[in-house]
Amino acid sequence: SDSLVNTAYNYFKKTDDAERKALALYLKAGIIEENGDVEEAQKYYLQAKDEVEKTEDYLLGFLIHSHLGNLYAFDGVKEHAFTYYKKAYRYAELLKDTNYVISSLMYLGRVYSMRPPDYEKSIYYYKQALELAQKEQNWRKFDLVIWELIGIYVFIDDFQTAYTHAQMGLHSPYMKGVEPDERLSMILGHIYSNLGKVDSAYYFLNKAITSDIPEIKRGAYNYLYNLERRQGNYREALDDCEQCLIYNDSVYRAEKAAELIEMQAKYDQQKVINERN
Repeated sequence: SDSLVNTAYNYFKKTDDAERKALALYLKAGIIEENGDVEEAQKYYLQAKDEVEKTEDYLLGFLIHSHLGNLYAFDGVKEHAFTYYKKAYRYAELLKDTNYVISSLMYLGRVYSMRPPDYEKSIYYYKQALELAQKEQNWRKFDLVIWELIGIYVFIDDFQTAYTHAQMGLHSPYMKGVEPDERLSMILGHIYSNLGKVDSAYYFLNKAITSDIPEIKRGAYNYLYNLERRQGNYREALDDCEQCLIYNDSVYRAEKAAELIEMQAKYDQQKVINERN
């Protein structure tokens, strides 16, 4: 609970115990982040980073630096995200835990796909993560990595390589006996569509539009629109386009509502501070 963490934080910040201080700061930052105040959480993560560098707690070092990398990546600050992901990778290697090494390689693959992208390096790190996951038979991580890598191949229009990797992903032990969900169905439908495998494309895209997630429905209808247009089915293409626009508006409204909620929360917080002053 936050009260227990605050008690620990208030105690250890007065001591010279860098490891406990780093842990208390890390936990406090995590609670603040969960409560939605990312900027404040970032301050505590940075303090935790300074303390953990005085220790040999490699696991905590990995966790703190990967969290910082995630925050900067979310904000689109590529240089800072890369710096902290690289340090997280070093901690994972010192820890000699392949699970964390795979995660670090995946983070580096992600950061290189950020703008301005370097897809060659992004693919390199994803492949390193994929090979390690396969070697260690860590099929859960293998599944995470391979579908992100497929997304990169799709983005650069290398649909044949995306198809090859999709077959690997679908036949991995993690996916054994499991049908692709709507998100994967949307990706598969897009790949099949661009390879001219029309029947398979229709099958997976029609499955994707049954999703309850507006972003997936929007993407699936967009891909169906393009597929129908290439097939010369203009009536169906118009219908799909209309559905795509409907869900596009839905996603836009949801994003704006989230922004308004965040602004209201900041306003309320500042109001309380002013009243206390």
